[in-house]
Amino acid sequence: SARGQALRPWALAGIFIVFFQIALGGWVSANFAALACADVFGCGGYPWHEGPWRESFNLLRVLPITDGGAVITGDAGKVIHLIHRIGALLATLYTGWLGWRAIRLGNHYRGTGMTMLVLLALQILLGLFTVTFSLPLSVVTTHNAVAALLLLSVVNLYHLLTPIKK
Repeated sequence: SARGQALRPWALAGIFIVFFQIALGGWVSANFAALACADVFGCGGYPWHEGPWRESFNLLRVLPITDGGAVITGDAGKVIHLIHRIGALLATLYTGWLGWRAIRLGNHYRGTGMTMLVLLALQILLGLFTVTFSLPLSVVTTHNAVAALLLLSVVNLYHLLTPIKK
C-alpha cells in the first residue's frame, strides 16, 4: 500500500537508531559503566554536560584500574551511562511511534507492530531492573537478548514494507 511505502524509510531509520543504541549499550559494557550511575533517574546530580566527552568516547582509551585490578569508571563512565540512557529515551520514542504506525497500517503489519511495542516495554523494564538490582547477570543477558529481538522486529517491519518485485 502507499501508506506502507511511506513508512518504509522510517523503518530503515529505525533499524539504524536501534542498532546505534545497541552499540551504545556495548560501549557501556566495554567501559564497565553500567553501575556508574546507581540511581534510576539521573546520576546522583552529576553535571553530565560538563563531563569528559572526548575521553568517554575515545575508542583507544585505556581503562584506569586500581592496584587490585578493579576498573575505575570515574566521570567518563557516568557520561557513557547517561548517553546510553538518553539514547534509550530517543530510541523508545522513535520505535514506539514506529510500532504504533505499523499497527495502524492493518493486519499484515499489526503483529510486528505489537511485537515491537511489547519488546520495547520489556526492554525498558529490564534496563530499570539492571540498575535497580545492581547488574544481575540474568537480567543483563536478557536485556541484551531483547535488544537483539527488538532490532529483528524493526528489520522484519522493513522487510514487510518492501515491495515484492514481479
